[in-house]
Amino acid sequence: MIMIINLIEDKDNPISRIQLEGILKYYVKMTYKENEGAREYESLIQDYMSEDSPERDRLWYVWVKEMLEIGLEQFPKSTTLHMVSAYIHQEKLNNRFKALYELYTTEENKP
Repeated sequence: MIMIINLIEDKDNPISRIQLEGILKYYVKMTYKENEGAREYESLIQDYMSEDSPERDRLWYVWVKEMLEIGLEQFPKSTTLHMVSAYIHQEKLNNRFKALYELYTTEENKP
């Protein structure tokens, strides 16, 4: 997850763009049948080279949040996943309540 966040933050670099686009295409391909929300990420792929906007940046982090939720379903006591989720909610999606909830869950699970 942290690697994907770094790729999103460095998406102006052509190598990072290629890697990020590949990860996104793979995600859409693997989850398209089960997840109807994957369709909105197709527009991210199609408009990938156009100008960046705050809404598009937010969509990247919503995608990361979705992947974190899948990971948390499989590993509900993972403190690392909860900490990364809290970071995404606080810093990138401006959702303080959800960030505090994730931190609270992390504290309950005690690393």
